[in-house]
Amino acid sequence: MKDLLDLPFEKRNAEWEAQFFKKLLEEPVSVLNADPQEGPDGFPYLMVASGENVDPKDEDKFANIAKWCASRGIGVVINPDKENADYVFTFGMLWNFLLRGQFLTPTPVTKVSGAMSINGGQTVLMGPPSEDYWPTPIRNIFREFLLQQGIFEIKTLLLFEEKDGPADLCFSLESLTNPPQSEWEGILEAFSWFFPSHYSLSLISEKNFKTEFFKL
Repeated sequence: MKDLLDLPFEKRNAEWEAQFFKKLLEEPVSVLNADPQEGPDGFPYLMVASGENVDPKDEDKFANIAKWCASRGIGVVINPDKENADYVFTFGMLWNFLLRGQFLTPTPVTKVSGAMSINGGQTVLMGPPSEDYWPTPIRNIFREFLLQQGIFEIKTLLLFEEKDGPADLCFSLESLTNPPQSEWEGILEAFSWFFPSHYSLSLISEKNFKTEFFKL
């Protein structure tokens, strides 16, 4: 772990990341502060030490910390006392690990960011997000976040543009009180903290679909 953490940030790549995840699960860590701290993005994080910064009196396994944080809607910052923290885990990364055993699941190569378009006559599959895709305890944490933002009822739809293909988790613009388009990117960026990085999130209008959206 020491060699990994000593590597300059500009040389840290996907291979470094994979090795870091492996060592983080193998070696002890320690919680620096029992109370989560608010990060620059406004979300709560537990501050955790790894490598030479671990306090032997408070050693723990990162898997235990990930489980605790994922049950409470909290992220994790590794070695925050350095000039640049060594790693930041969003809440979505932590529950993806508990669900799939991976902090980062490869993104389907067919998925691209940007505007989603459905051509006239194109067949798409739609339905409610399944329990396996979005577990109820995680939905409840997301719902609590929305309530804090003054959103009391949100509607969703899971959309597949092709059978067995990647899905878009769509949120109804109407249930979000029709925010202006200038705010859409910021909304999706905030929402993405709550989901695994390979999930594709979209905002769409219910007017474009004949099917009923599903209440969260």
